[in-house]
Amino acid sequence: MTKVVLDREGIEYVVVRIDQDPATLEYAKSLLDDPNGPVTAPIVHVDYGDGATMTWTDFRPDRIKRLSEVLSAA
Repeated sequence: MTKVVLDREGIEYVVVRIDQDPATLEYAKSLLDDPNGPVTAPIVHVDYGDGATMTWTDFRPDRIKRLSEVLSAA
């Protein structure tokens, strides 16, 4: 669902398969509030390029809406 909504909003993204790359999994876990907690896919990490980032797990339409608003305002 995350990819469907990102596509609908016209937001570009890159899919990284963390189940196929242990180093990427560890990096993704380090982005979470509790890196030792359970990992729920997808993990979405947004780097705005100005030092600001946003990371979340699972399907979060509220976060995608906020991201779309931020990108539209830029």
